[in-house]
Amino acid sequence: MTGFAISRRQWLAGLAAGCAAAALEWPALAKDEEAPFGFKFSSFTGQMLRAPAFAIPSYQVTFFTAHQSTAQADIGVRSRLTATLTGITDQQLRSLTDAAYADLQAQFAVAGIELLPQEQVAAAVVAGGSKLAPGNAEVKNIRNGLAIGGSVRKAYVALGATEAPMIEGLHRATATGAGGILSRFGAQNELGDTTKALNAVLFMPSLVIDFADSDAKNGRDFLGRKRAMVSTDLGFTISSVSKVSLSTAMNKGHAVTPGTMSLTKDYRVDTPFAAVGTAESLSVVGQAYSSYLPEEAEAGTLIAVDSPAWEALVKQAYTAFNAALVAEVKKAQK
Repeated sequence: MTGFAISRRQWLAGLAAGCAAAALEWPALAKDEEAPFGFKFSSFTGQMLRAPAFAIPSYQVTFFTAHQSTAQADIGVRSRLTATLTGITDQQLRSLTDAAYADLQAQFAVAGIELLPQEQVAAAVVAGGSKLAPGNAEVKNIRNGLAIGGSVRKAYVALGATEAPMIEGLHRATATGAGGILSRFGAQNELGDTTKALNAVLFMPSLVIDFADSDAKNGRDFLGRKRAMVSTDLGFTISSVSKVSLSTAMNKGHAVTPGTMSLTKDYRVDTPFAAVGTAESLSVVGQAYSSYLPEEAEAGTLIAVDSPAWEALVKQAYTAFNAALVAEVKKAQK
């Protein structure tokens, strides 16, 4: 693909029967083609970023690959829209994850902040009892289920960098309940012995990349008829779930303080990065990790990535994310 085959607002489906409606659209184009990733972190203190040494045990990137919006207002009044990223490969995603980690290492070096050797860090992680994710990946597919009212289900693949692999249970791609929070705390606590042994600040970034904002809701039209409405608004987005988990050695390595650097909001840019169409109208090969429902990838729901445009946005995002982290660390050392 060399260009975009899509208007700014393109209806993929309009189901008149039963007052159900489904739409997928591009928003109005941003005036500035550059991605405005002015990332800001919150929920941490400068003390959490100070220690005799620094290390990156894990670097994780999550790519959302499909959205399924379902709304049901009544029997027979139901609408569903599945938007699926296509044209990206498993190797492409792994390469981008490794590049993001390498970029963070390089930015620390430019800032004059030395990192512990990765071999030493990896050995300390294993010796400390932390569990690494099988296959250095987590894949979530969309499963069929009953939608009461409205629901938005998402598929994703989360990957760890080859040299800084994913730590099991440490990061989640979506907002979590009490169980997920306890799992994250448990994974951070397991890094305690590693942190003491290294007498360092451990940085575990998790960058979460989405491609759209989807919605599903019920209502009534001006005649009082029940409506079931679903929509997907395309836009390259860094989710506010993105964060940097911290584990900081205190008191000469005798104590450990866990922490989190959280993004303050979602960061979105409306620069087009794909074409929208049907399997018949697009020359599309592959869905990364099959993170979608083949039976739901109906006509008009395929988002065919323009690789150069999409990769450029991914690179801008991880470069800015890493720069924001390094800037905070450098500031804390003053």
